[in-house]
Amino acid sequence: MVQPVAFDGPAMAAADPAAWHYGPGFDPARAEAQHAELARIVAASGAEIHWFPSDADGLSDAVFVQDPSFVTRAGAVLLNMGKALRKNEPRLHREIYESLQVPVIGQLTGEATVESGDCVWIDPDTLAIGRGARTNQAGIEAVEAELGPIDVVVANAGITRDAPFHKMTPQQWKEVVDTNLTGVFNTVHPCWPGMRERGFGRVVVISSINGQKGQFGQVNYAATKAGDLGIVKSLAQEGAAKGITANAICPGYIATDMVMAVPEKVREAIIGQIPTGRLGEPEEIARCVVFLASDDAGFINGSTITANGGQFFV
Repeated sequence: MVQPVAFDGPAMAAADPAAWHYGPGFDPARAEAQHAELARIVAASGAEIHWFPSDADGLSDAVFVQDPSFVTRAGAVLLNMGKALRKNEPRLHREIYESLQVPVIGQLTGEATVESGDCVWIDPDTLAIGRGARTNQAGIEAVEAELGPIDVVVANAGITRDAPFHKMTPQQWKEVVDTNLTGVFNTVHPCWPGMRERGFGRVVVISSINGQKGQFGQVNYAATKAGDLGIVKSLAQEGAAKGITANAICPGYIATDMVMAVPEKVREAIIGQIPTGRLGEPEEIARCVVFLASDDAGFINGSTITANGGQFFV
């Protein structure tokens, strides 16, 4: 097993946190220590590690080595980064793949953007791609052209623009609806005809606990996430005869960047409402996605997996 990894300590230490969209309290020294521990664990597993050279190129995000490419059984596909500051990273990946004699079988260019952090292999023949801020529809279509048809689509994008209803602006309403509700349409709709033609498909939509129970200050968000459940139940009925399933996941409070950015006292209050006494982990939601996309879930259709640590029951 060969695992290319990278850490550009000097570049990250010199990076402008605002320009690179790093959150408050970002600590490059801590990131370096965490990365060193990750490399130790990978090496201990028996993997052979190949380090990308650190040549003071200023590519601070090169540490996130998964994003600029992915590898299939036939070879590597170089992607096109949605974050402008990362546009040169696929070049680094090409160089190391060539040095390892791993064939590069394709590369995304132009307006098509995909980052591998938005992709997960369900099995060696099935790639799920989530459309979001850095993976656009043109990119998904380009990957389909490289690898074959899309059989699994995951609609995962979501934003908040919180305000009490009497203070909420039309713009706050529109931005959330455009991303959280219309975004699901824009993600699933281009893939739907092909799924119907082939007689197979898996649609997974990430809704929210607040789409089930509502939330103060989130009329816009709760409305869109409840609407996502309506989309899933309707698609399940339309797609069943064509071998397509559509299901939703309603996560509770998960330890994502969005939740961790909440003030600590507020976060502690949230955790106090969760019977399991902790936030969920992103990997726990990812495992739900993998299951719903698998053949084992073929008789599950129009359903919602509620993953919230017992905080709310439907």
